[in-house]
Amino acid sequence: MIRTRWIWPLICVVILSGCRTLRQPDFDPRGPDLKVLSYNVNWAYTHPLTILDFIEQSDADVVCLQETDKYWKQAIVDQFRDRYPSRIFEGWSGVGGIAILSRYEIRNVRVLPPGPGWFPALLVDVATPIATTQVLNVHLRPPRNRLGAETLPAAYSESDLRLSAIKRFMSQTDPFRPLIVAGDFNENDDNLVSFWLENNGYLDSLSLYDNDPRPWRWTNFGAAVEHRYEHMFLSRHFTCTGSRTLRLRASEHLPIEAVVTMK
Repeated sequence: MIRTRWIWPLICVVILSGCRTLRQPDFDPRGPDLKVLSYNVNWAYTHPLTILDFIEQSDADVVCLQETDKYWKQAIVDQFRDRYPSRIFEGWSGVGGIAILSRYEIRNVRVLPPGPGWFPALLVDVATPIATTQVLNVHLRPPRNRLGAETLPAAYSESDLRLSAIKRFMSQTDPFRPLIVAGDFNENDDNLVSFWLENNGYLDSLSLYDNDPRPWRWTNFGAAVEHRYEHMFLSRHFTCTGSRTLRLRASEHLPIEAVVTMK
């Protein structure tokens, strides 16, 4: 029989053996770097000043936004005319608007139709100081059933459609050139899209530094549901020196950011 005094130490050893030590992030590395921010700003336009001030204070070089409508476009242009001289907005019905802001020149803009999803993606080249980088901004199909209701079963049953969409979007990229895939994936780390990207050599930046699995928060009937729906995947060309979820409760989503350098 195992003595009682040994039970809790053994339990602690088992628990700690499954824990993963996270790296220490460096958001101001030596040499040239690129800071990328991704945020679903919420088409309802409920906290525009808070979000605009946050984007300005983030001092990101490239910003990927989801759910931008005509009101967001006008507000962003008004506030960031000088800070982000290169801006691409793609409007879409409902909450499907998408945008990329950049300090550096945006080239070769491609709007990728939704296919099996609901929303388009934006694929651009950004002439950054570290390399001309492909940026793919996505907003994958939300966990809603065929009638448009947001349900727990739909979060899993629609995963095949999100996987088909990301495969279609990725087929338009150049696998031999630097690529950052960012946006609202509408699914957690342990679902098909993340597995597929990782199996194809792309690194989820948050997995290195951020142990908070809940950048997305939705409250309904007094109950809060939290998931890690926001992701930023990096091609093998990059080293990620820091990545994190940022605590801004101005949307049902939370912004994420990553700082990268070239290998």
